[in-house]
Amino acid sequence: NNTSYNNNKKAKPMSTSTIHTTALCAHPSRSYYLSGDDSKGRVVLWRFNSRTSLATFTPVPASELPALTNVGGLLESFSTRMMRPTGTSTRLSCWKHCTGLAFSPNGERFAGIGAGGVVATWRLAPPSSSSSTSGNRPVDADGNISSEWWCQGLSKHGAAVTYVAGGSSAVAVGGQCTRGGNIALWDTLSHPESGAIGRLSHHKAAVTCLYTLPGGWLLAAGDADGALSLTDIRMLGTSGINTSSNTNT
Repeated sequence: NNTSYNNNKKAKPMSTSTIHTTALCAHPSRSYYLSGDDSKGRVVLWRFNSRTSLATFTPVPASELPALTNVGGLLESFSTRMMRPTGTSTRLSCWKHCTGLAFSPNGERFAGIGAGGVVATWRLAPPSSSSSTSGNRPVDADGNISSEWWCQGLSKHGAAVTYVAGGSSAVAVGGQCTRGGNIALWDTLSHPESGAIGRLSHHKAAVTCLYTLPGGWLLAAGDADGALSLTDIRMLGTSGINTSSNTNT
């Protein structure tokens, strides 16, 4: 593995003894794992059997970093700085900290969901065509690697995320939402304004966990009331609501 994760000069490696972990996820085939950091809101990449981080990630895409930098709203110091309200700063405030993480089946991408319902995705390996300040990755002024895509996936609260359909572009997010249901499916190759590609409304309580069965089409979910469901997402109708799900308490 020749992947290099050297952030810019302001990014200092983190230690497993100082991080406050809010989410964990292991790579499907490599000796990597991810964690969410409650204190700074970052996603952190680690190698098994190492106490020092390899990289840190921000949910903000490179194209939107200037909107934060110009008002002093970097991820690392977000909680202590005042910012003019912008679309980017509002979305970052809805990220808060990472509550769920998932790798794509092939391990090339990963996704995270924030406490406020914002979902973001990153590429694990540096794109060969990328132009950046360090390690061929766009980074913010704190040295956190930028995401490739983000959106307000759920309106109230985010708790879980998983890749679906067997690929590395479609994700399901779970939590609480006032629009259409507590599970939403998003295509990360589409513009966020295109909207969710599907919503599932059979869980009335907040969804707390999601898991995709092998093959990518069966989505298991659990909620705060203890209800479980298994949904074949191929059965999504034109309304975006799957009426064929089996839900048990």
